[in-house]
Order: sequence, then C-alpha cells, then structure tokens
Amino acid sequence: MSCRARTRSLLIGNTITFRINSAILLPEGKTVLNSVATILQEDPTVAFEVGGHTDNVGPEHSNWTLSEQRAKAVVEYLISKGIAAERLIPQGYGASRPIAESATDEGRWQNRRIEFSIRTKGEQS
Repeated sequence: MSCRARTRSLLIGNTITFRINSAILLPEGKTVLNSVATILQEDPTVAFEVGGHTDNVGPEHSNWTLSEQRAKAVVEYLISKGIAAERLIPQGYGASRPIAESATDEGRWQNRRIEFSIRTKGEQS
C-alpha cells in the first residue's frame, strides 16, 4: 500500500481535535501523529499541508490565529519526530470550513480539528 493510501486509511476515523480556545495537542492526537510520522518516514517524497480549524465561537480574527497555532503545533510535533520541516505546510482556516453543525457542543468539537492534504514534496497549495 502506498504512503498516500496508508495515510488516508489511518486518518479515516482518527481525528486530531482540540479543547476550546487551545492549541495544545491532546494525547489521542499525539497517538495519531506518531503513526503519521512513521508513515512519512517511509516515503520522503510525500509532504502535507496541515490545516488547522476552529469552531465558530469567538472573534473571527482570534479563530484565524488559533487555527494557525493548531497547525503549527502539529508541524512542531511531527518535526520533533524527525520529519523535515520543508515537508510540512501549516495553514490556518479559522471557522471557514466547518464539517459539522456549529449549533451543538458535539458539532463545535468536531470543527476544532486538523486536516491533512497530501502533496508531492515541493508542490504548492
């Protein structure tokens, strides 16, 4: 199975989410990232855009900043696991790309997340 296929398979059902107003990685997120790091170490041609997202609570500018901090926290964690920084592109999206209804606590929890876009190394977004 290719690196891309293995990564997609790993990320299905395994999300990296955050507490309200926090960019601190939760233990379950670190477990997922450890597996992502292992896969990335096996294929140096793959790079990721690391997209940080927030719920819609709070000022829009604060959510953009927080989403960038979340993406950078993931990038820093993967770098600490030996992944080269140039293979990781942090990007904040604020609350602009929800995946769940923001009217409920569960929906807001789902929206406070990280998403990966797999790219060929050197490819721009």
